[in-house]
Amino acid sequence: MDGPGPLGDFLQARRAQLRPEDIGLPAFGPRRVAGLRREELAQLAGVSASYCTRLEQGLSRGASPEVLDAVARALQLSDHERDHLDPLAPHTPAHRPNMSRMLFLDPHSRELYQDWNRKARAVVGNLRTVAGRHPEDQLLAELIGELTMKSPDFVALALLRQASSISRQAGPNAYHRARQTQDASGRRTSIH
Repeated sequence: MDGPGPLGDFLQARRAQLRPEDIGLPAFGPRRVAGLRREELAQLAGVSASYCTRLEQGLSRGASPEVLDAVARALQLSDHERDHLDPLAPHTPAHRPNMSRMLFLDPHSRELYQDWNRKARAVVGNLRTVAGRHPEDQLLAELIGELTMKSPDFVALALLRQASSISRQAGPNAYHRARQTQDASGRRTSIH
């Protein structure tokens, strides 16, 4: 391979533009190269440093939408830059095991994460983001349909996230507490 390829070039350029203090990390002494180190990006994105290295060097066989979103957040990419990242990344083939499936459908996955609930909430959020960006993606729609049918945990988190999103958009006056009253005949009625 002659170089890191378009994805590696893009990630290296974006890492070079961020300083540790820009993202809340302490800066320890001078650096040989400007910007974030791969290890710092990996820590922020929640992936291993070796995975970050393989991704930048074009050695990764596939990058899941969840990983790309985590890297994009860590690098503080704009929506335009995030959209640019997708076509550069090698995508996971459809037949390959999916992290979302494993997380919600494999009962042993809870043992893999110190905070499974936090990881599950992040995956639901990432699926929502990716589905919003790619509404025509049939495989993604099938995945979400499968998780909805087979995982009560996925449904609960998706509904919780949806309710949270609606209440943030609508503001504090969106919901009024129902009040019950009795009319003259003794019937109870609800006032909203």
